[in-house]
Amino acid sequence: MKPAAFAEVMGTRVDLVSSWEQHRRTPTAVAFKLLCLLERDPQLTNTLRSI
Repeated sequence: MKPAAFAEVMGTRVDLVSSWEQHRRTPTAVAFKLLCLLERDPQLTNTLRSI
């Protein structure tokens, strides 16, 4: 998934997603839990898009 699409799913900015990828910033506890859920079940992206 492209960073822009992932940022949209997560409800955040592309630059924040990029900073997570480059280990410049650490996701908040809530964002980290959501990332873990998405890793377990990538189909959750469809659900998140519909919210």
